[in-house]
Amino acid sequence: MRHGAFYAQGHAFWSDTANLHQITEATIKTRQQTFPVKVEDAAGNGIGGVYVYAYTASGSWAGVYGKTGSNGVIDLDMVEGNFKFRAYYQGHNYWTDALNLHQTSSATIKTGQQKFSVRVVDAAGNGLSNVSVYAYSSSGSWTGTYGKTGSDGTAILEMSDGNFKFRAYYQGQIFWSDTVSLPKTTSTTIQTQQQNFLVNVVSSNGQGIANTYVYAYTSNGAWTGQYGKTNASGEVNLRLVSGDFKFRVYHHGQTYWSDVVSLPKLSSKTIKIDEGDVNITVLNEAGTPLKNEVVYLYSSSGSYTGVWARTGSDGTVSVSLAHGAYRARARNNWSTQFSVPKTENVKITVK
Repeated sequence: MRHGAFYAQGHAFWSDTANLHQITEATIKTRQQTFPVKVEDAAGNGIGGVYVYAYTASGSWAGVYGKTGSNGVIDLDMVEGNFKFRAYYQGHNYWTDALNLHQTSSATIKTGQQKFSVRVVDAAGNGLSNVSVYAYSSSGSWTGTYGKTGSDGTAILEMSDGNFKFRAYYQGQIFWSDTVSLPKTTSTTIQTQQQNFLVNVVSSNGQGIANTYVYAYTSNGAWTGQYGKTNASGEVNLRLVSGDFKFRVYHHGQTYWSDVVSLPKLSSKTIKIDEGDVNITVLNEAGTPLKNEVVYLYSSSGSYTGVWARTGSDGTVSVSLAHGAYRARARNNWSTQFSVPKTENVKITVK
């Protein structure tokens, strides 16, 4: 009489035929033992942290898997039989041939991984440094591989064989490469269309406002990291990529925003800051005007505007301020809060 079969890892194992009148037990041998599987790159170096799965030769899941160590090897406890092994790496599957584990003592899965260059460039083809680049499968699955461009705008990524596309995140915008096939292709380029964008900051009468900082944001308000100071004509050139942006100007302690603009459809934007004149008079407690007194202007929140002036012989000084709420200070004495353009005359009494 023959005992029942033991089913393990997609294979059936039998005992020898036995006479149950003569024996009380039987042994079924699976010959299970450690079987090393190595996942390697194009140069034969092991790749760590890769999951390996065991299947029967016909493709049934054997229920055995593991993750490779730093040397790229995983030891799987496998029974005797015909198996094949699958590694899932960077969004792709890599297989061994079907192997007879009674005749073979190890297996190697070749991913073809090697260095792949991704270059991020501006409109003129110049490389952009310090840009993060991410690798995806052609279907859009994240591979877990990324890098940052160097001084020449190139990021070197370790990529296996397969179809991939690459994403660069820069100035709050996302840029994609075309889908490329490795190892047929060894490099790709991501175009951002970055170029100069002119922002002009002017007063009510169209006069340029110098030495004013301009900051660039995405249309949803994310800071791009790009800013600059206006020149004597009130102009500043910012290096911006294709996308939708808005600009913030900080002037006289007040914040002003532009509308959202689309690049490269537009190449410039003017931000108009309405201003009004205010006469500030400094008096002593007797009500006598004080000449040569320095007056400093602050926003209502207490931020110094950078504007100051000295009173004339009549104790008065006239200053132009952007529309907003302010306070004026002479020595350690403050005016009450006033608004531009609503207020025309302000007094400070020095005690």
